[in-house]
Parts: sequence; structure tokens; C-alpha cells
Amino acid sequence: MKATFTLTTADFHGLQKVIGKRVSRQTGWASPLFFLRFFPWFCIGLAGATYVRVVRDNPDIAQPLKFVGFMLLAAILVLVVMPYAQRMTLRKYMLCPTGAFLSPQAVQFSDHALVIESDLCKSEFTWSRIIAHEEDEKNHYLFVDAMQAIVLPRAAASSFAAEIDRLIPNAKNRV
Repeated sequence: MKATFTLTTADFHGLQKVIGKRVSRQTGWASPLFFLRFFPWFCIGLAGATYVRVVRDNPDIAQPLKFVGFMLLAAILVLVVMPYAQRMTLRKYMLCPTGAFLSPQAVQFSDHALVIESDLCKSEFTWSRIIAHEEDEKNHYLFVDAMQAIVLPRAAASSFAAEIDRLIPNAKNRV
């Protein structure tokens, strides 16, 4: 069986989301990553509560403390916007318009392996090397390691859906 497709930048964005969800699931709430996300918000909350209390208790110094309030709001805005800016920057530098991800690809399934071919390369992945299978409404993501996946559009892989389930049944249960 063989199918051809061309991935888009939206597919790369979908891959980033799936990888982010995988990392969140694997690290859990007690991870250093959680505390790195929680700690700034905790500090801003304490600073905000202290600011409001000081301004309320001392209305005569409210005017000079406006700058502190604006800095607090600016910090909150930066924390909210930062993940989106990081994702956009990553996409800009990681996704080459003439690279393998965006080039036309052909995928071929066999009982032994998955073969992906493009103008740039030909790769063969044995089924035993697929460690995880994730899906969203648009794509199948066949992970060959913790952060690298083969992206197969559902439309192109529709005739292979049963094959994917048959050939990598345990992939959803592995790392």
C-alpha cells in the first residue's frame, strides 16, 4: 500500500501540540517543569496582593506606586504571551520551507516496516521501533523516539488505519 501527501505548517503546529501534551503527561504535576510554571504566578500573586494592601492602607502613596502596578501588569502580560512567542520563534527557525517536513512525501506500509520517501531522503522504520502512536483530528503521529514523530495525515492514511492499529497495537502503552 502506498499513499502520497504534503504536510503543512499547520501539521507542524499540531506536532508541537502533541509533543507538549506528551511531555505534560509524562512529567506530571510534581515535576520541576510544573514548579517553574507555578512559581512566577505565585510570586506575582503575592506581589499583587501586597500592592493592593499597601495602596488600600496608605492612599497617600498610591500615586507614586502606580509605576509598580504597571510593572506588575507588564510582567503578567509577558508571562501570558511568552509561550506563544516561543512557539512562533521555534516554528520560524525549525521549519525550513525547502526541508523534508514540508516536501511532498510518499509512505508505504508493509508487514515489516513503514517506508517514507521524499525528494530529500528515504527512511525505513520497522514497526518494532515505533514507540508511541498519538492522534488528533487531522493526523496520526508515530513516535520513533520521545520527541520525533512521523506525521501521517488522516486523509492520506485512511486506507492504512486498520494496518496502523494492527501493526503497532502496543505503541500507545509504551513511553
